[in-house]
Order: sequence, then structure tokens, then C-alpha cells
Amino acid sequence: MGNETQIIEAVNFFGNSLWAGVGTIGGTVGGFIVAWLFKNWIGTRLKNAIKTEYQKEMEAYKAELKRDNDVHMAKLNAQHEKAMQSLKHHFEIAKLEREIRLSGNYKEIVEVVKELHSYLLDIYDAVSSYTSIWRAGNEEERESEREKQRGKIKQLIPEFWSIYKKKHIFITHELDEKIITYITTVQGNALQFMELIERDGDEGLNRSEWYAIDKKVRSLWDTVLMEIQAEFREILGIEPRDSEHVQ
Repeated sequence: MGNETQIIEAVNFFGNSLWAGVGTIGGTVGGFIVAWLFKNWIGTRLKNAIKTEYQKEMEAYKAELKRDNDVHMAKLNAQHEKAMQSLKHHFEIAKLEREIRLSGNYKEIVEVVKELHSYLLDIYDAVSSYTSIWRAGNEEERESEREKQRGKIKQLIPEFWSIYKKKHIFITHELDEKIITYITTVQGNALQFMELIERDGDEGLNRSEWYAIDKKVRSLWDTVLMEIQAEFREILGIEPRDSEHVQ
């Protein structure tokens, strides 16, 4: 900008000199007007030239800044993409390692599921048979069958808890809660039947209470037990669990 300032000063000096010369020589109004117009015309031309040059320099500077910014953003994007690819690769390796570990335990998980499922069904069969209101035969035969099922229940439930506390680690927390709820409910129904119904024998049976207990036991098959079986299938990879089909 130093050159432009010098040019403006020179033009001002020339214009002032010309103004003075015309005033001295001509001494007319026309001379003054010509000198004044020439001075302003030169000044305007120079100012416009300087403004145009300044705008060109600003545009060039902006373009340079944009290029530098684009290069910088391109480097950042490349670094981000590289980091994401590295992270994705890390997760893929971790997933593969987990699958390898699980595949090593899969056989054991299958055995646990089979054992738990077998106990759950045996306990259900024993309790539903024990509390069933639909039983043929005379009083002695019915009592003999109830005694047989009662003995199974007393054997199966303690056995189940004994193995379950060691093996429930192989199942999800949600399934764990459902199994515990199922067993405690079945056990509670059996105890209720024993206290309210069986102790009085067939002659003193309260049929309405008996029917209610029998219905509660059998309803477990269509609710909790089916949900447990669905989650067992999911663990084994037999089929995905579809919550819409679980009542």
C-alpha cells in the first residue's frame, strides 16, 4: 500500500501545482475548473484502481485460506476414517474371540439347558398330577397316587435347587428370574394343596378350592413354562425368540 500512497501524494501535488499555475497564468474561472476536474478525475481513477487491486488480493487470500482449510479437513477425515476402520477391526476381532470362547462352552451350555429343562418338566408333571382333580379310581387308589407324586415332588425340588445354584450362571439374568418364579410358584401350589385339600381326605375335600389350585398349576404350562422353553431355544440357537407368540 506504500506505492499507492506515494502516487496519491504525487497526484495531489501535481494537481495543486497545476491549480496554482492555472490560477497565476490564466487567472480565469475556466482554468480553475479544468484544474479541479483534472485533479478529481485522476484521484478517482487511482482510488478505483487501488480498490480493484485490493479486492483481487482479498479474493486470492480467501481462496488460499479455503485451500488450506480443505487440505486440513481432508487430513482430519482421513484420520477419522482410519480410526473408525481400526476400531471396527478391533470389535470384529473381539467378537470372533468371544464366538470362539462360546463355541468351546457350547456343548456344556447344551447339557445345562437339557438338564434344567428336564427337571422343570418332571416337577410340573409331578405337581400337576398331585393336584389334579381329574383322577379315576377309588379313594384308596387316588390317595396312593397322590402319595407317589408327593414323594416325587419332595425329591425333585431339592435336587433341582442343588444343581441350579451351580449352573444358573450359564443363562441370562432374565431367564434366571423366570425359572426361580416358576419353581417357587409350583412349590407353593403343591404346599397349598397339601394344607387346604389333601389333609382332610376325599370326603372332606373343598371342591372349589381344589379346582382353583388345579387350574393355577395347569395355567403355568401356557405362561411361564412356555416362555422359559422359548428362551432355551434361543440360547441353543434353534430359533429366535418371538415375543408376539409368547402369551
